[in-house]
Formats: sequence, C-alpha cells, structure tokens
Amino acid sequence: MALLHIAGFVAFASVVLILTQDVQIFPGVLFSLFSSARRDLRSLPQGVESVFIKTKDGKSLELWRLPAAEDVPKRPFVGLAFHGNAGTVDDFFLMQLWFQELGMTSYGFDYRGFGKSSGWPSEKGICSDGDAVWDYITGREKIDADKIIVCGFSVGSAPAARIAALHQPKLLVLVSAFTSIKDVIRSKLLFRFLAPFCWWRLSTIDYVRELRSTALVLLHGTRDNIVPAKHAEQLEKAYCGSGGVERIMLEGLDHNMVFYSGMKQLGEAALRVIEPA
Repeated sequence: MALLHIAGFVAFASVVLILTQDVQIFPGVLFSLFSSARRDLRSLPQGVESVFIKTKDGKSLELWRLPAAEDVPKRPFVGLAFHGNAGTVDDFFLMQLWFQELGMTSYGFDYRGFGKSSGWPSEKGICSDGDAVWDYITGREKIDADKIIVCGFSVGSAPAARIAALHQPKLLVLVSAFTSIKDVIRSKLLFRFLAPFCWWRLSTIDYVRELRSTALVLLHGTRDNIVPAKHAEQLEKAYCGSGGVERIMLEGLDHNMVFYSGMKQLGEAALRVIEPA
C-alpha cells in the first residue's frame, strides 16, 4: 500500500511539473503578475530611456536604451542583451552597464509576460519578441548587423543565439548558456525522465551551428549546478563559423555570479573581436 501511495504521489507531482513548466522555465513571469503594468519613469536608472514597441502579434514590449558612457572611448557598435529567466530588465541591468563601459549604446528588454511587457511567454512568442527588438534597433540606430553585439544570459542564450543565426552580427556572447533546455533537464537525476514531456526546445546549440561570420565568446563557471560546464564545451565544439570562438571558464564560480565576476575578461575578449591587433 505504501508503494502505491508513493507511486501515486510521484505521478501526481510529475503531472504538476509538466503542466507548470512555463513558470518553471520562466519564473520571472510570476513576480511580474504582482507589479504595475505601467512604468514609473522615476524608477529608471540614470541615462536610461524606456520605450514600448509592438510585436507582429500585437504584444507590447518594454525596451531600455542606455547610451555609451561619456568618459570612455566610444565604439561604433550597439549591444543587445537577452536576460535570464528569474528577473526583468531591471534585474539584469548589469549587462547594459557592461556594454556602456565598453563605449557602446545598448538595449535591454523584457520578454512578453515579464516586467511591463504584455502577454505570456512561449517559444514562438519569445522568437517574435527578439525579431521586433532587432527591427527596432536596426531602424532607430541605422546600423548594420556587423556593428551589433548580442549577449544572452542563461535561458536568454537560446533567443540570443537564434537572432544571431538569423542576422549574423559581429559577435555573440553567451553567459551560463545551455545546449538546450531538454539537455538541462536530462542532467538532473530526479527529473531526467520528464525531458520527453517538455514542450520547450530552446536549442541554443542548433543556432550556434548556423553561425557563419559571427564570432562566439562563451563565459561559464566551473561550479555551475544549474547548467553544467560541459554545455559550454559542447557549444564551443558545435561552432563552425569563420569569426572565431573563445571559451572562458571561471574556476569555482556558479551560474549567477559568473557574469559579474567575469566582466573584465569578457570585455577583453569582446575587444579582441571588434578591435583585432
């Protein structure tokens, strides 16, 4: 009887996990449900301009534009940041500050359902979000793909790699990136049996294989318990482009601290691509 109870609980828990996978993969949407849908301009970081753009399917996305810093040499590149799954554009503002320190104007945005953006995340929807942001940036900045640097953190690595595969920007930077969301699930001993039931693909590695002229820089921590370091190794091996690939591994760092701790090394790697000796 005890075994039947255990089996029943496992079955019930499995069904719950399958049906709630959207919020497990994108938990930031839950926090956004309890925030105001309107942006208080007084809450914006200094120098940030907030605009709202429309996707082709009618969703409204909040986009932040941060100009290049005044006290560093300006570079004729524009940065685009795809943030992680547990926060909003506010929480991942550090990615834009990194671009600013490199002398570049940058854009960050919230996926549908996050922050002040409308809708609910889906794989097709997030792809549409990336397309809308790309079109807005290239139109407003009047800039070609070879003057754009795309950066994706964690779950943002997949949509970042997709937009890079489509448009071949100068550089794609992936931080704490996974090969695919199903590979992440398979790496978890207790949950690997649920991988076939995941309706999300988020296959970063497939997009990386499509990079041609775009250079690739990978940053990962060796103690990443969310996305094992082997994912970075596999992404490096999958790259077949002509722009070059570099993998930076930071010893002893975990999933969430690696960007903060590796900003200097990441910046040096980016400059080697855009300003070769």
